[in-house]
Amino acid sequence: GSDDGAVEALLSAGHDPRLVAWREPANRGIAAGTNAAMARARGRWIAVMDQDDCSLPTRLARQVAWLEAHPTAGGVASRTALIDGSGRETGGDFTLPGPEEYRVFTAYSQSANFGSHLFCREVLEAFPRREEFPFSSDFDFIARVVERWPVAVLPEVLFHYGVHEGQATRRHR
Repeated sequence: GSDDGAVEALLSAGHDPRLVAWREPANRGIAAGTNAAMARARGRWIAVMDQDDCSLPTRLARQVAWLEAHPTAGGVASRTALIDGSGRETGGDFTLPGPEEYRVFTAYSQSANFGSHLFCREVLEAFPRREEFPFSSDFDFIARVVERWPVAVLPEVLFHYGVHEGQATRRHR
């Protein structure tokens, strides 16, 4: 349902068997789009990120290794650097690294940038994102997840989060 050219860019980038791109008939919002993507996903691990964000090359390997070493965890995030519309680093993002402080803080806000997370498939299946939270379904999702599974944060920056005037959270503030 994206109308910003991201689907076209994926479809024209060439065939990579690890990627599946499609267009929803209508843009029903972030929560519905994430749920539709999760329903199509085939993997054991699921990461959700926006087209203007960037995962560093070692991110997924580091997170998968951590999750395999901690089988009772529901997910793992990483520290995040903020980037502008040109991809230049502008600073760090707020992150609470410890699982207990992470869990407690989710009653108030997010403890780590949502896009920096890698989740076990069963976590997303148990807690689909709720469409009644059009621009904060990630906050709601994390708050529900940590009531059932621990979530940790790796200490290194493995994710870059785009902050610019064109992003959805600024356009719909």
